[in-house]
Amino acid sequence: MLLSPGHSPCRLSSPSPSVSESPAHQTPGSSNSLITPTSTNPRKRNLSTVLDEDTYVAAIEKIIQRDFFPDVPKLRDRLDWLEATRTGDSGVENTRTS
Repeated sequence: MLLSPGHSPCRLSSPSPSVSESPAHQTPGSSNSLITPTSTNPRKRNLSTVLDEDTYVAAIEKIIQRDFFPDVPKLRDRLDWLEATRTGDSGVENTRTS
């Protein structure tokens, strides 16, 4: 059982000063002002290029394969090697790297 509010097991830290508690003697043009000039708008976006659907899909496929299926290129190489050995392609049999 808790003894008193001051002996609580969860001690809360004192709140940090908020922006509204700033000194009243600052002017909007002072260097410590929180107002930013309108010429430096952080939300302004850079011009981007619009991709056609095929280019976009190909790029997304590469990203998904790279991030979620990193072994696909190795598996494709192994499949090519297995198919070459099955068909008797002697040029690929000597380059086995597994």
